[in-house]
Amino acid sequence: MMKNTNVMVWNVLAHIHTHHQAKSHGGEEKSLETVAQRYARHLLIGKVLNRQAPDLVLLQEVDETLIPNNQVRIQLPWKDDSMNYARYSYHTAMSRGRHAETPLEGVAILLKEGVWERDPSCRAMRVEKTAARGWKSALVLPVRQCDNHSERLTLISVHLKYDNDNAKMKLLQDAMSAVAEGADVILGGDFNTKLEHIAPLDALLQAYGLYRIPSAPHVPTSLGSAMRYSPESVIDYIYVGCKLRSVLSTCVVGPLPPDIKGPWEGLELDPKLAIAHTTDGPRSEESNSTAVQGQRSGDRDPETPQSATFPVRNGGFSNKNPNCRLNDGSDHAWLLATITRRF
Repeated sequence: MMKNTNVMVWNVLAHIHTHHQAKSHGGEEKSLETVAQRYARHLLIGKVLNRQAPDLVLLQEVDETLIPNNQVRIQLPWKDDSMNYARYSYHTAMSRGRHAETPLEGVAILLKEGVWERDPSCRAMRVEKTAARGWKSALVLPVRQCDNHSERLTLISVHLKYDNDNAKMKLLQDAMSAVAEGADVILGGDFNTKLEHIAPLDALLQAYGLYRIPSAPHVPTSLGSAMRYSPESVIDYIYVGCKLRSVLSTCVVGPLPPDIKGPWEGLELDPKLAIAHTTDGPRSEESNSTAVQGQRSGDRDPETPQSATFPVRNGGFSNKNPNCRLNDGSDHAWLLATITRRF
């Protein structure tokens, strides 16, 4: 029997996209956040993962400064061997999009070690960025319970294009077409679609036997481009197959950071923490050119698990505004659902 499984969905705000929020992080127009800011945000993200300790994590806006894509061994920016961190294997689907010089960015799936593992009997699939998909991506990953291989799921992490309904439908259809017949699916991600416009996507996924787990009414999951708290800004969702159900009636929605400055509000920056890291991302002793045979350089085979650890500490964040919500390091809130089988 499948154990209760905690599933988290979270857009963690890729460093390479922070030029859109230059006013919030205090940089010049179209500039990226600083290395110290990025490092402090990543510590906050790691703290959340360690505190919540979800069994399965579906991430969006992952780039190589957070999780490396093409290296076998890596010292992640928050790792400290003196502390007992929760360990995850991870599978990424990063690509460069429409321009060859665009940094790697995409989605990822994390599996808590000793709980879930990749199912070697089924093939994982990256749904690559194309114009028809709005230059967004998805990852389809079959997994099995470590202590009961008969319990299997197919996980799908998606990031849909803003303001392009055809691209949204195309990406979801292509992701679902990679799912084996009869598989039990958990799909989640950043849909870039407000609740008032979600009905067509609900209908599409219901045709594949999936239904959306609601979140609490008027609790936003994103600050949006204006970096302001708005009850209507619900754009992240979790869907499950008809043989699965949520233990609670709604998803748990994590906190959003304060308005305007967003995830950069109140960060206490320690330059010592970032001294070994450049804006190009963390470096390891492994050659950065180590790519999987048959893949483009920089594209990691999603079937090859990597390993990551996440921290307990929070990078020194202090909430200076008693009226604002807690800063977890992203402009999106995380969603958490406890999934079990229907009887």
